[in-house]
Amino acid sequence: MQFPLRWKPLCLGLVVGLAVSTAGCDGFKEQVARRIVAAAAGATRVNRGFHVIDGHVVFLDSNAGEGKIKRIMAIADVKTFRACEQPSNAFALFAVDNRHVFMAELYRVVVIAGADPATFELLTPTGRFSRDANRVYYLGVALEGADPASFKVVQSPFGRDDRRAYVGTIPIPVRDIATWAPLERGTAERPWHQVHDEKFPRPHKELSGSGWSKDSVQVYWGESPIDGADAASFETCGRFYAKDGRHVYHGGNIVAGADPATFAAHDGPFIGDTGVPSGPGPDAHDAQREYKSGRVYDRKAIPRKVAPPADRPSDFADGATKEVLGRLAGGETRESA
Repeated sequence: MQFPLRWKPLCLGLVVGLAVSTAGCDGFKEQVARRIVAAAAGATRVNRGFHVIDGHVVFLDSNAGEGKIKRIMAIADVKTFRACEQPSNAFALFAVDNRHVFMAELYRVVVIAGADPATFELLTPTGRFSRDANRVYYLGVALEGADPASFKVVQSPFGRDDRRAYVGTIPIPVRDIATWAPLERGTAERPWHQVHDEKFPRPHKELSGSGWSKDSVQVYWGESPIDGADAASFETCGRFYAKDGRHVYHGGNIVAGADPATFAAHDGPFIGDTGVPSGPGPDAHDAQREYKSGRVYDRKAIPRKVAPPADRPSDFADGATKEVLGRLAGGETRESA
């Protein structure tokens, strides 16, 4: 009998409960219980990644909408097929045969156009950066003009070769590549446009990145130079915030009126890994003001009036309630009341 994926955790829990209830001092019962638990757990496990099963190359995965996913790769050559490293936390998984480089990302498998399977290798275990003898790739999309021989990942999604720097697939117009370095972990947009089962690489001009970096003469937010920022005194002071000797910046923009000498960003909490503050309230301050998302924070709490219930008069109280209120008014403790 097949159960929908959303019912499997409940079914597993019931099986585990039954197994535990049958386990006792009897060694045979305990052994049977353990086998039932192991079999139930195996029924819901999906070995995510590329595999050869029954003579076919397949990609396995799962999600809440589709349940177990099985993509059969008919064009793959079973004899020469080889899966690259497949960690459980990978953003994308890769495999090769004698003619193709395959990438699985967001439950779909694509062939990386023009990639050389003989020289293909991962530069990051999670699959963000890779290269072959001719190109460097970010999530399977080639970086324009990148030199694979000298390319290295600096702090993903930042990377550089001997001439250029990149955030994801996007080139950064660095003025001094010898001194350029990221100042924090950034982000880069996913370089794929996806319509149903079809994926199309997006040109880097349609994409944007984030995160601070600098060289000896220029400061950058993502791929954008920050005009007027002083590279010598520039420093980050919290997610999205930075400052130099004259200004405070948030996401590439000057925070009007903020005092860099006394400015400090709060430590969170943030929404997941985004750096976006969670909940109400400011996310930074200086000696004069508080700020949220790079703007002056002056929101004040609005008092709320609570009306009495419409179906009872405001002086309503039954006899028991009046007795308790009287005893409390007389100084008796809550327990005695």
